[in-house]
Amino acid sequence: LPRGARTGTGELVTLLRHAFAEVERLHPEALATLGDLSLRGGGEAPAHGSHESGRDVDIFFYGVDIEGRPFRPSRAGLRFGPNGWARAWAPLRGVTGAPGPVPHVRFDVVRNWALVHALLSDGSAEVQWIFIHRALGELLL
Repeated sequence: LPRGARTGTGELVTLLRHAFAEVERLHPEALATLGDLSLRGGGEAPAHGSHESGRDVDIFFYGVDIEGRPFRPSRAGLRFGPNGWARAWAPLRGVTGAPGPVPHVRFDVVRNWALVHALLSDGSAEVQWIFIHRALGELLL
């Protein structure tokens, strides 16, 4: 990551590994994209009001293409609109230029729900907050 915000506590890293492995086990070919975690040694991370202690992480949601195949991002995640369709790239800060036109990808309710379930049911850490656009949360529920 260009800003160097890629450090998490052992507890967070274990939680993420377990959750992503569970999604992959249930839904092969799933590929999670991570954004910022925290700076090594802690402290204020650029562009964040949190991400100071290694306990926060930005996870880009899973998407599927028009045929229902898992979307495999490269240098950026996607921002999904309230209707569940990708509306913009979410490139890492400090990375210039989008990877190309926004693909026809929709929010993958099945894999994203599996991720939320895996995060909340894992006993290795307690998840306090999951931030999501209200409309996307409604799709999950």
